Amino acid sequence: MKAPAFQLYAADFYMDTLTWETDDIGVYFCLLMAEWVNGPLEDDTRKLAKIAKKTHQKFIKNFSKISHKFSVNSDGKLVNLRLEEERERQNQFHNSRKSGGIKTASKRWGNRKDDSSAISSANSSANSSRVGLLSSSSSSIKDKTIKAEAAGLPLEIPSKEIISEAAIPKIENDIQAVCEKLYEEKKFPAVFAFKNAAIKQQKNVRAVLHTLSRCYISDPKDPWAFCAKILQMESMNYNARDHQKTS
Repeated sequence: MKAPAFQLYAADFYMDTLTWETDDIGVYFCLLMAEWVNGPLEDDTRKLAKIAKKTHQKFIKNFSKISHKFSVNSDGKLVNLRLEEERERQNQFHNSRKSGGIKTASKRWGNRKDDSSAISSANSSANSSRVGLLSSSSSSIKDKTIKAEAAGLPLEIPSKEIISEAAIPKIENDIQAVCEKLYEEKKFPAVFAFKNAAIKQQKNVRAVLHTLSRCYISDPKDPWAFCAKILQMESMNYNARDHQKTS
């Protein structure tokens, strides 16, 4: 069963599309919806134009601004990496809940392998948990980590929920790791200067990790400006979260 919905982080989406025209945002959103429902997109601008409900000429103009949001996978199709990470995260959560449901049902109904009641109960438990995931806040998946390998990335990117709960030494180690990757892969050659400036300005270290992780995933053309915008907003968000924990 495919998940009918995914979480949209309003602040991240707003900052990512801040410099776009409304028309560009509409095309981007149409492509995201199509990918979520049908899977990776054909690398064919004429087919993509139909999905976006645009003439091919107008679509080419829009796509020139948003194409960096999509990568070509091993099958030669286009994917939005963050969207596929969210799909993988939901699948992992669903599978973990299904496994837990089977164990619970086995205890209730016995360990008979052919007991259809146990399987039915397990599936019911998993499906109800899935509904809860889609209707609840992102805090319901605190114990999950986005595995970047699932999207073809050689780095484990912590989710927003993991960042919010992790100890500061772990945060600092993760910052160092993502900085090294951004530098080694030449995605952000000035990353260490940016990190040092952020620390000097006493920005929230959780926000720094969140920002650099987003930069690694998005691979923006101007990483410094991209990170500066996200860090400004996320530093306030994480400060508010930290204050709530201690109050």
